[in-house]
Order: sequence, then structure tokens, then C-alpha cells
Amino acid sequence: MKVDIKKNFWVLNPEFNTLNVFQELKKVYGNANSSIIMWAIYMVFHPDGIIYKGVKEKYRIKNIEESWLHNKVLPDWNSKLIKDVIDVFLQITVSEHKRSFMFMEKALKEFNYKISREKMTEEKIKLLEKYDKIIEMYAKAKKLFDESEKTRKVLKGGTSLSAVQDPTTLFTKKELDNLN
Repeated sequence: MKVDIKKNFWVLNPEFNTLNVFQELKKVYGNANSSIIMWAIYMVFHPDGIIYKGVKEKYRIKNIEESWLHNKVLPDWNSKLIKDVIDVFLQITVSEHKRSFMFMEKALKEFNYKISREKMTEEKIKLLEKYDKIIEMYAKAKKLFDESEKTRKVLKGGTSLSAVQDPTTLFTKKELDNLN
């Protein structure tokens, strides 16, 4: 995917025009507005987007609505069409193991938020014990992911890293069973 947010997304990335979900987006919002929406989606949801890191999704959306969309071209972020566009866009532009890692990071943040708001109960203690195991697995996965990204950059995508790409190879069955 080519990135230059000052240019029309569809002209820069014509291969996206071949998929129905993107054709539907263009039909609903028009060529120019759908291009602006695609760049907004890139900036908010893609891990290489300029506001992706460190900010909660709802704040990233609010920021992009005010600064990029100027509150003019506001998609319904909860609509089936926009959710489908985001999903397909990420499937195309982000590797499977990176999407898995993004999901893991989001789940950890949500879990941390939830657990920090609960009173100390027996259930919370059990959750905290699981949380420690999850953090250990996350640290292991992050290390492997970082190593695979370095290797991928060196290889420039020319060689498959199947042992790292397959998330089932990151943990033993026993480690995964211990979460249940």
C-alpha cells in the first residue's frame, strides 16, 4: 500500500477498487469523501498510522474527526459498512501475526481497565492470577514478534517466517490450557 495522505487514496492504491466493500464505500460517500475516510481509517486503525499508538480508539476517532475530517465527512463508525471496510483494510494491509498481536494488546488494555475498576474479591484474585500468566505470554509473544519484524525487514518480505507467523507455535498447549 502506498501512503501519501495528501493524495487521493483510490488513485494511489487502485487495487482496493477491485473489492466490493470499497466499491460500496465509494458509492455511499463518493470518490473524494471516501478517499478522505480511507486515510482517516489508516491513521486511526493501522499500526503504522500516525495516531495509532498509545491512545484509546475513541480518542483517536475524536481527534481524526476534528483535525482531519474537520467534522464534515463523518462516517458512522459503528455502521456495518465502516466496520467491514476497517476489517478488510486491516486484513489486506497488516500481516496475520501483527493483527493477532494488535488484538492481544487491545485485550490486555481492556482487561487491565476492567480489573483496575473492580473491588477486591475472590473472583478478582483469580483474574489477577490469570493476568500474570497472560502478561508472561504477552512478553514472550512480544519478544518473538519484535524479532520477526526485524528479520522481516532484513529479508524484505522475501522469505516466509512460518514458525513466527503461526500463533499456535508461540505457546505450548499447557500454557494455553492454564488460561482456562
